[in-house]
Amino acid sequence: LFAPLTFLKLAYQIFFKRGGGLVFCTERNDTTNSCRYINCVPSIQNSKYLKLRYSINHTPKLFDSVLDIAPFILVTKIFSRLKITKADDRKVLEYINEQIQKYNLDCSKMLKNKLSEYRFLEYFFRALLFFYNPKRIIFVSNNFFIPLISLAKKKSVPTYEVAHALTHKYHPNYSYENFGEYPFYPDYLIESNLAFNIKTDFLAYKKIFFNNERREMDKIIKERKKSSAFEESYDVARLFGSLNKKILIIGQGLESDTKMISKIKPHITNVNSNKVTFREHPAFKGKLKDKIFKISTKSLEEDLDENDIIIVDYSQVMLIAHFMKKEIIAINEYWFKAIDSTGIIYKKLNYD
Repeated sequence: LFAPLTFLKLAYQIFFKRGGGLVFCTERNDTTNSCRYINCVPSIQNSKYLKLRYSINHTPKLFDSVLDIAPFILVTKIFSRLKITKADDRKVLEYINEQIQKYNLDCSKMLKNKLSEYRFLEYFFRALLFFYNPKRIIFVSNNFFIPLISLAKKKSVPTYEVAHALTHKYHPNYSYENFGEYPFYPDYLIESNLAFNIKTDFLAYKKIFFNNERREMDKIIKERKKSSAFEESYDVARLFGSLNKKILIIGQGLESDTKMISKIKPHITNVNSNKVTFREHPAFKGKLKDKIFKISTKSLEEDLDENDIIIVDYSQVMLIAHFMKKEIIAINEYWFKAIDSTGIIYKKLNYD
């Protein structure tokens, strides 16, 4: 019953709120029942804009001020696997894959799926824009909304991206010079105390907005830029061999976590396991089977405060830990250039 009832509720909201702001939220904070990143921008959180939640990592609620449209998105993703693409689309595929291969990745199969998904999402967004006729569009995360951004530009509707993670000049979404002929960029970026960047010079938004808490962070950013860098690398055996510091490992997702743990596991003993804490990614809580060390039950702030060394693949957590003057150890060589471009001080973990 959820899908048809949600559809009726969406139609009702569109009819009565037509012509207002349109907001797309990510996962819900189950404690406060609010959208995590949107909640950091009070003017949006407290607005009467039509809010749609599109993530699928929570149990949808029918009677909520924010509408869960995840069922429609799931159907879209399923149909997109039919791989319906036009001849011109293949040129775009080849071009994008050529750019990504610079980082030793062949993403042609993934891109075919994504491009078909793009087409189906475009139909969904086109209908939504036609019936709702928004004055502005606000969303969290860029990649998913590429078709919406393109449609909004044609209608001269301003688009705002709420920052949700670290951005860097090697990311296909933000390497604007590589995609100059394709309108991938929204018009504005909104940064908050939850998601922000040190460097923004490579971003091609018309303007970047900061809330008051984010402005205060500028002082810390300037201070940390003066700090001297830590040593270049850390040997995994030395790091875990004689632990005199407490270590926090930040989970990135089931696949990357499994690879990371397989490298670290031989160096974890009964003696030092109590000094290592693993913090699961919010989307993969409870799915980690190989629990060779403590699993965090605390808040991110508590975890960062209680540990000395932060081990991470690539995450916004790096920036928060950077400001807290923690030792940051990056574990994935693929991300090293990206992290360098953010201005974060870190060490590299040598597995060999």
